[in-house]
Amino acid sequence: MSGLPVICVDWGGPSLLVRPKCAVAIKSLSKEHVIAELAGAMDRLAEDAEQAERMSIAGREWASSLGFLWADLIENWVAIYREIPASKK
Repeated sequence: MSGLPVICVDWGGPSLLVRPKCAVAIKSLSKEHVIAELAGAMDRLAEDAEQAERMSIAGREWASSLGFLWADLIENWVAIYREIPASKK
């Protein structure tokens, strides 16, 4: 949602949240592999500003479709807090 392309390890939570058009997902094969692929992904995105921008836009659209806009999150939190009964004194 911050407008930056995502680079993550394709394992656990991040692998469930990203899509190929909005993130570089690195297979967790070994520590060395992750480090090399992370550095490579950072270099590629730094050298290809248009690709980084496309990924940023796609990522923001994807996050928005999942309800990760701050306004949506706050609205959900307020609704949850309103359901919590006031503590009795």
